[in-house]
Amino acid sequence: MHRLIIERLKTARNNKGLKQADVAEMLGVKKNTISNWENDKADPDIDSLIKLCSIYGISCSQLLDEAYENIPIQEFFLSDIERHIILAYRHSDNITKELVYRALSIDTSRTRPEIKSQPSDLPVEDPIEPTQHTASDIDAAVADYRHQLELEARQAARSAVSPITDIRKDA
Repeated sequence: MHRLIIERLKTARNNKGLKQADVAEMLGVKKNTISNWENDKADPDIDSLIKLCSIYGISCSQLLDEAYENIPIQEFFLSDIERHIILAYRHSDNITKELVYRALSIDTSRTRPEIKSQPSDLPVEDPIEPTQHTASDIDAAVADYRHQLELEARQAARSAVSPITDIRKDA
């Protein structure tokens, strides 16, 4: 959740003289749920956020407007190509996902150095450190990967046994 929202909700709760346990009881959730929200360990669903704002007497829409006013609107929408890329990525194997991540890490480290985190669900054993690679390095890695896939496909085709051959052997 946006840091500003967390701070405003916590301040509003304190200004109302409410303890986390009080708010949890009003919402019908465990006390640690409120603590997790205020410590950015979990996010409330939209219904809970609206209820919190109501309890605290603050405007939910104003809170969201303040928190997200500086985010360009295009960051909320995906183009057709972005949707296609996301769907293709989701249906890719782990090796392809790693290659995509490495390529994006290289580009991101060059164009947006403030972005340094690695997603926790990245299917690799060791952390990937962004390095300086050229486009030809990436092209070569992709070509190597394609070549490896072609070799594996040929090998699988050679080892496949024809059902006709099996019948003749049994006869």
